[in-house]
Amino acid sequence: MAPGRASILLALLLGACGGSSTEPAPVTPAPVPEPEQEPADALAEAADEAEAPKPSPDEARAIAALEQLTADPPVAFYVPDESGALVSRAVPVEGSASEVSALLLLAGGKIERLAEWPARAEGDAAHAAAEVRRRLAARFAGKQLVELTWTPWPAGKRVLELPSPAMSVTWQKGGRLSARAGGKRIAIGKVAAVKPHVPRPAGVFASPDSPVAIVVVVHQPVASPGEKVSAMTDVLRFDLPAR
Repeated sequence: MAPGRASILLALLLGACGGSSTEPAPVTPAPVPEPEQEPADALAEAADEAEAPKPSPDEARAIAALEQLTADPPVAFYVPDESGALVSRAVPVEGSASEVSALLLLAGGKIERLAEWPARAEGDAAHAAAEVRRRLAARFAGKQLVELTWTPWPAGKRVLELPSPAMSVTWQKGGRLSARAGGKRIAIGKVAAVKPHVPRPAGVFASPDSPVAIVVVVHQPVASPGEKVSAMTDVLRFDLPAR
């Protein structure tokens, strides 16, 4: 066989067998997925829960009671050890249409503002509100809390009648409030109008097991278009005659 033809046959044989002078293509390793990371806020919340001491049974009951102050319908409490009443009041945030819930203790003719949290607590705000209630629970843990139930004011009426305890509360012209219980008339007080709000009675907190009751007056805003004004409330405590 001629030398040229032998070279051609050898080249063809090498090609058929896959022979090549080129380097094999590199193999790319499959990507390894990274472990999922917990969101930063979830990690922070878990850390806070881990650090917060577990409340005692008395503190847990106090926390549950404080949560009811802004429930729907709301409640209030008479605290015999404090000779006062616990109630939540809506307070407007200046320059906005939002409001906060202020926790008040009405005792001895004075109003003590214990704490406040956003009225519509969601997300971080809900966590902050829970922390405020947890701190306050130590003050009321182990103390008797007499629940005062909520009776809304009848629409378009000037008088609210309560069967138990038996009494009537009257909203008079000019914002004056009075009550009648045990055959006695009780002067509650006067609520002044603060423009651009119009005050109206919203309801009464009371209980046959409590010597005090609370009237709530809501100041509804009458604002110009585009003006940011939120509602606010007044709370007035009054003592009932001894039974």
